[in-house]
Amino acid sequence: MTTHFVLFDIDGVLLKPVGYRRAIFDTCDYFLTKFGQNSFSIDEEIITTFESIGITSEWDMVPLIMLNVIDLGLSLKRPNNYLETEEDIIKFFKSSNFHLNRYLLISEIQKLKNYLRIGNSACEAILLSFSDHQSDLIFANIRKYAEWIIYAWLSETRNIFKSNFLQYFQNLTLGNQQFENITGKKPFVETEPYLLIYDQPLLEEHVRQSILEMCQKNNIYPGIITARPSLFPGEHQKIENRISFPEAEFALQCLQLEQVPFIGFGPLEFLGIQKNTGGDSFVKPSSLHALVALLVSSGLTMHNALLLSFDFLYNQHFKEMKNYFSKFETPIHATIFEDSTIGIQSLKSVCEKLSKIGINIEMHAFGITDQPNKINALKNENAVIFPTLNEAFSSSVDLISN
Repeated sequence: MTTHFVLFDIDGVLLKPVGYRRAIFDTCDYFLTKFGQNSFSIDEEIITTFESIGITSEWDMVPLIMLNVIDLGLSLKRPNNYLETEEDIIKFFKSSNFHLNRYLLISEIQKLKNYLRIGNSACEAILLSFSDHQSDLIFANIRKYAEWIIYAWLSETRNIFKSNFLQYFQNLTLGNQQFENITGKKPFVETEPYLLIYDQPLLEEHVRQSILEMCQKNNIYPGIITARPSLFPGEHQKIENRISFPEAEFALQCLQLEQVPFIGFGPLEFLGIQKNTGGDSFVKPSSLHALVALLVSSGLTMHNALLLSFDFLYNQHFKEMKNYFSKFETPIHATIFEDSTIGIQSLKSVCEKLSKIGINIEMHAFGITDQPNKINALKNENAVIFPTLNEAFSSSVDLISN
């Protein structure tokens, strides 16, 4: 009997992330208005441009959008003096009558792809390139007139206590009550959680039921792989001033798929703390993210899945991994439903590494999108493209049920 691992991304696959979209649009509107750009709004094309180059975290998108806006504004009108503070920048932009061109903004965002690094968040990677003088072509005008904001806005994007961008965004996604309970900070605005009031399930009821039925079968192991923030494993909610947020948990609640095993960003950040690094070292396209997803989907505890994956990938503990996979009947198939390339790359890397120690897994990738820029990127990963999960899942039924 064939063993099947079946992995699903959340945003854009199982769920239309309207809550995240509304949160990033409203967060950008708040800060654009603050800097005198109240006539401009961020739209879907700008967000999918980020996703098409591998930047999927809104925590990265907001500061990168704002830096590009500032840089484009400074390219059109030059200040007479160096802008020493954020208040100087706000005053300059409010008096400059600068109107943002969305196509120029999209073009600048696309250039960021050249500075991304595996193992770093987008903001960390760009900041590292900037510090190493490898990114002279981006933010050239800010470099000249307000270089300090590059460091100020990119260095603390994951720190809820220091990043105003993150604070405002999390206020919206979590709602004011959860935001204040988790962070201890007063909210900017009063609202119910955007993730619960706006997110929309994309899967039809028969697909949802099929996923739940998979959980009861001996040879099929469904799991959810997402870069969404999620709670740390166990009872840990705050470690070394780092806080975990239940955003993946909100998604599963919205989808009524709470019993399906999943791996979000929280356990990866938890592992990063233990290993004196960050969770971005382990999130997809890192192979560790997909490997943990396979292991937890098959019933391994999160703690053991993290340790077994880390030891295999970083300490060459091959015997333990071979022993674990020896309990599964062959052949082994792994199928992934993703709307961006990074999850596919993560699983592909896992399959390649496992094959080198004699664990052969046949991989199948389904790309879920109708966006042209995403379609091209997914095709480059040899994914079969469908506009929705429902059609992709129907096409995969024979493959998974064999």
